[in-house]
Amino acid sequence: MIRHPRISGSLIVFAILASLAGCASLAAPDSTGWRTGTVVGLMPRADLPPKVDRDCLGDTGTHDAQRVVVVSFRMSRRIPFYRQAFPLADGETWSTGERVQVQTRACWIKPIDVDAALTGEHKNDDSTT
Repeated sequence: MIRHPRISGSLIVFAILASLAGCASLAAPDSTGWRTGTVVGLMPRADLPPKVDRDCLGDTGTHDAQRVVVVSFRMSRRIPFYRQAFPLADGETWSTGERVQVQTRACWIKPIDVDAALTGEHKNDDSTT
């Protein structure tokens, strides 16, 4: 069987693009950017384990006593248990094992909306209803 190099190359490129498109859909589970996760810890910032993402905490050299909440969520097939720390605001309470929704780039965390989980829709936090 004779193979045409141009067709083989096109098929390889198509296969690579198709696999990347599949990975992109895993990284953003819904169109609003919210991910569902589980609270796995509440602790002072200084006690964070080394592999926890600290991007939402700001400057790493200060506020070691700041309380943080650590959330575990699925990022992709290759990163099934990604952990990120979020600052704990005054008066904010979370429990270990509690299901929450997070937006990693905006550094937002909120309780899971049971109605949204059942319908697949999320309410806008800024809405006034």
